[in-house]
Amino acid sequence: MSLVSSSPSITPFYVASLSPGHGHSVGLGFQLHRSFSFSFALGTSGCFSIMACPITVGKFVGTVSLGLLTGLSYSSSSITLPSLKLLPTSVNASRALHEVKRLTRKHTLRLTNIANGCLLFSYGISPKHRQHPYLIWMVVASTFGSYGLDYWFHRENGITAWLRSLVQDIGYGQCTRRKTKKEDDLVVVEAEENINGESVEREMATERRFQRAKAVVSGLALAMGIVGLWGDKRP
Repeated sequence: MSLVSSSPSITPFYVASLSPGHGHSVGLGFQLHRSFSFSFALGTSGCFSIMACPITVGKFVGTVSLGLLTGLSYSSSSITLPSLKLLPTSVNASRALHEVKRLTRKHTLRLTNIANGCLLFSYGISPKHRQHPYLIWMVVASTFGSYGLDYWFHRENGITAWLRSLVQDIGYGQCTRRKTKKEDDLVVVEAEENINGESVEREMATERRFQRAKAVVSGLALAMGIVGLWGDKRP
């Protein structure tokens, strides 16, 4: 992947390379965006290769992950959570709400880790004149939107309980969940007797506020990434 500066139209161009001891290769490249291009070539040995800049790939993957993160939070607050109110009983609504919260948290944290890892990788391997600070601000915003807000909305449980639930929901607590599964099932059965519709509605409203806040913060990080990628076309 190479950064070039030209018109934003899709422009094909031919690629030819010669490497000592490996023969030559010819191919075709495309200018997809004024900041990005890619090329592919077929060498004399019959191997198909794609040339890409790891810095740009890292920025692109990180920005796409932030876009998915924003869409996940927005769809959860606008579509998924309001639909749970249509369930017939408060017990079913409570079960569905807890499962939605667990899965949303799991995928949110994974997308955040992917985005932060790719952005920090691109920043770390970039030369001095291309280490743009917007990458760090994107990491800060996505971390605050996922981990910071998650702790804020669950702060009543304490830092230790929050960290334990965080590790389990990410997927690293499989062994711990197997050991405590029977105890958790008993607790759930006993708790279902005390579930009422008002408490479930309050929990849904809190979760919707949480997802909206995450969508706003991750959307801000996404906007910084889009503007930054657009500005990378300048030397």
